[in-house]
Amino acid sequence: MEFRDLKYFQKLVETKNYNRTAEFFGVTQPAISSMVKRLEKEIGTQLIFQAHNHKRMTISPAGLVVYRNAKGLIQKERSIILEAKRANENSFRLGYSELAGKEWLASVITQLNQGHLLASVETHEENSHYLEQHLREGRYDAIVFSRLDNEKLPGIKLTTLETFQYNLVVPSNNPLAKQKEIDLFQIADIPLIMRHKRFLSRTALEQIFTNTNFKPKKKLVVDSIDAT
Repeated sequence: MEFRDLKYFQKLVETKNYNRTAEFFGVTQPAISSMVKRLEKEIGTQLIFQAHNHKRMTISPAGLVVYRNAKGLIQKERSIILEAKRANENSFRLGYSELAGKEWLASVITQLNQGHLLASVETHEENSHYLEQHLREGRYDAIVFSRLDNEKLPGIKLTTLETFQYNLVVPSNNPLAKQKEIDLFQIADIPLIMRHKRFLSRTALEQIFTNTNFKPKKKLVVDSIDAT
């Protein structure tokens, strides 16, 4: 089984189009058809069902198995290439999210400086979701980011720097400011300021809303901590 064929097959499943797959790799359409026949012969079962008019393609259960595994192997190949190139670079790449960076970046850099590593450190700010993805791909050596307690990250070693609970921030003259604990439905009619959906804090808030069947009547969505 050739690695090239797995790349072709992954793209074919995603596009469901022989011509687009061929154009993507700069090969002929018969080359993609031959790839399917080779894989089916090697595996011993049909991977793709194609209508006679070539307008409808159905991926068999076996084809889906090949696709999922091919995708994983291709991602692993990219990771190996990145890690190998990074091994010869004299640098330590640290990724961080906006919130975690404001809270912890200075402390982390101080620790690296004490270990005489600061001269080799590169820092990059990104969304938490992309940080995890790029760490797996080998673009970073370590990341500082926020995550939900119930979020599973297999294959990544985690060190908890700090744990936060949700707090409701209100003006000091608001009656709610005098209460240590409130019922969520007490704020049903109060306009809420919340982060954009791409931020982890908003994801956590939406989970709370879903679990309690709560929907705020008014809300203002902002993009940055400073705006909040």
